[in-house]
Amino acid sequence: MRVRGVDADGNSFTQETHTVNISRRGARLAWLSGFRGIGDTVELQHGREKAPFRIVWVGEVGTPVDNQVGLVAVEPKKYIWGVPLPPPVRVDDGLPPPAPVARRSRQPEQRRRPRYDCMGGVQVCQEGAESVQAGTLAEISLGGCYIETEWPLPANTRVRVELRLGGVEIQARGKVAYMHPSFGMGVVFTEMTPEDRQRLEQVTSRFRPLAAN
Repeated sequence: MRVRGVDADGNSFTQETHTVNISRRGARLAWLSGFRGIGDTVELQHGREKAPFRIVWVGEVGTPVDNQVGLVAVEPKKYIWGVPLPPPVRVDDGLPPPAPVARRSRQPEQRRRPRYDCMGGVQVCQEGAESVQAGTLAEISLGGCYIETEWPLPANTRVRVELRLGGVEIQARGKVAYMHPSFGMGVVFTEMTPEDRQRLEQVTSRFRPLAAN
């Protein structure tokens, strides 16, 4: 595939590279050089299709994603890859929906936190480990998020996450509620500072909640 952008000196560049994986909202490239930094917008071309993408993370040296670059689509409805993907995943506080029951309970239904469709970067580190993996933030609520990644962690794994969303960085501790092999994982937040909680509330207030399923 081909990438076009503007470097730190204001000069146009064109590079050829290949994807490590793709999703509806973005892609991970094997490498990319010459761009100005995180937040930069470049144009990706696959075959005859092309669209703008924003860089949301760059893999750190010595990690499994060394030299890789994560991008999200600036125009999410414009799909350039030409291959089918699994059905969209929905997350509610990082937890899967409850199993259907034969009859409605008489107890009042617990109110769920609104879910928001979003595009952002995220770094995940398993508690007690030093290695960090990067992924794409696909959905978020005040209680959890869904992370698209090729290497999802097993359910009940304790993690630390650093979210980059809407120009804001938010840190939290959490637990993997469920995972989809080679696709992604739902994480429920278990610990967050008041400052990070406030940043999360502020950034999600800019988004439109998804319709309840």
